[in-house]
Amino acid sequence: MLREAFMSVVNRWRQSKWGRGVIDYWTLHVLFLAILALVGAIALVAINWGSMAFIDALFLAMSSVTVTGLTTFDFATVNPGTTIVCYILMSFGSTIVLSIPPVILRRFLYRQNEDPAKAADGGRRQHRTAMLGGTVSRTFMSFAGSQFSLGLESTVDGGDVGGEHGAGGHHIKSRTEYDAAGMLLSIYLAYIIGVQAMGVILLGAHAAWNLDMRALIVAQGLNPWAWAVFHTSSCFYNVGLSLLPNSLSLLQYDNYVLVISCLLLAVGNCLFPVMLRWIIVALHRYGGLRGRPRRALRFLIRNPRRASIHLFPDKETWFLLLTWVAILFFQVIGLLVFDFHNPNFAALTQLKRVGLFVFQSVSNRTGGFFIMTIDSYSPFMILIVILFMWADSYPLLFTIGKTGAIAPSQGVHRDPPRTWVPTREDEDE
Repeated sequence: MLREAFMSVVNRWRQSKWGRGVIDYWTLHVLFLAILALVGAIALVAINWGSMAFIDALFLAMSSVTVTGLTTFDFATVNPGTTIVCYILMSFGSTIVLSIPPVILRRFLYRQNEDPAKAADGGRRQHRTAMLGGTVSRTFMSFAGSQFSLGLESTVDGGDVGGEHGAGGHHIKSRTEYDAAGMLLSIYLAYIIGVQAMGVILLGAHAAWNLDMRALIVAQGLNPWAWAVFHTSSCFYNVGLSLLPNSLSLLQYDNYVLVISCLLLAVGNCLFPVMLRWIIVALHRYGGLRGRPRRALRFLIRNPRRASIHLFPDKETWFLLLTWVAILFFQVIGLLVFDFHNPNFAALTQLKRVGLFVFQSVSNRTGGFFIMTIDSYSPFMILIVILFMWADSYPLLFTIGKTGAIAPSQGVHRDPPRTWVPTREDEDE
């Protein structure tokens, strides 16, 4: 009986996706986050041995990995080691950073498919490679129920289009999609590093050279530049963790820090697809690139969903931008109507109240920072904040669903990929 039960378990395992060696993207994604949080929790317990319970460490680690920013204690009281661990966890768990591995995988599969030595290996090896490529393209690139085909057999007949000539009129494998993946990877890395570097410079210089700001930071036992590094990443990744007591309440009169924080919160979340497309269009129009790099940029502009889940066509990109502005506008108006005469804000000037509501509207939806404690809000204000937090995700989901319906023409589908054929304009560049 035990033997039959054991064999039943073994058979079920072999029939599962794990037993068949097929792991879908979401399973791998959740597994990565869980392992990362567990390792982070162990590191936090070791750093705070005797002063932090494992459950608190696990909660903080998972909060950092999932960029939610929730804590069971005042985060401003943690030691430098805990700050470093949380910084690493939120960096690896960021949505923007986690968009890089699919692009690397896509580029790797293009390279594997176009390697002449491996293509000539023949027989079973070729079959296994095709099986692997198909499996990966069906599983690792899934997003929100859609499966992204990598288009590994993208070929054209005729002249060389950034690829290699075949003999005797054979098909020529286009390298345009491979180059586009490489270009997109470079843009991702430059964007992540560049935006944060700019934020660190702007905030760090202000914290180090502004006497009032420096005194406030030093009074908390912090280095101005170290604070700038952590705060920039916490804003850009929309984590909401702050090294200052009560989030940013001590900085409610520092308009410079609040404006920079708002910009980092926006370009690191809701406006990331908008900024990504604008960068690609600007490089294509004004970058002065020719040949394969220019063709790669044109491919990203014309086939955005084939390249990345964060890229959308022009109309949908403008839709995201306008809906973000509209949501921000109506939330600020709602807060002004219900809480403009709130006695808790009586010490603030009218202009400062408007600025406060703008910051809270940007931050509450995704970042979690605050400059006024939640108990100072009226019930109507709390209701408005909750409603707009709920509504904030729908423009992106709607855009993904809408572009998913037209994506088969761009190579995003479950069926074998269509051949992408460059236009004469592409060939002439």
